[in-house]
Amino acid sequence: MLQNSAARLQLTNILRDLAEDAARQRLYLPREVLQAHGIHATTPNWVLAQPALPGVCRDVAMLAHRHYAAAVKAIGACPRHKMRPAAVTLGIYRELLDKLLARGWRRLDEPVRIPFVREVALALRHGLTGR
Repeated sequence: MLQNSAARLQLTNILRDLAEDAARQRLYLPREVLQAHGIHATTPNWVLAQPALPGVCRDVAMLAHRHYAAAVKAIGACPRHKMRPAAVTLGIYRELLDKLLARGWRRLDEPVRIPFVREVALALRHGLTGR
């Protein structure tokens, strides 16, 4: 389960890189989520221009949050010293997802990053606790 949850960190990367991927003619949003919002085409720039895109992105973000919650549970069931790297990665990705949600889904060309100092703080916090 932990391995599956860790793979779901990619959902945050997908949301972070929407504009960059579209410029390369790539789109990684899940087809089933697009279709649930009435988007049936997969041409990247067309999809990003759709009024339903914010709903798609919110659904993907909520899916990521659910996977993060499952990862927290899985990490909690393991020895702390073995979970430090996973806890650090999870902490950083959760913060990145929160920043993406705060930015919203209409200013996709506005990059979202975590400042290096904040990344170090998160790494120390989760690395020391293993949670």
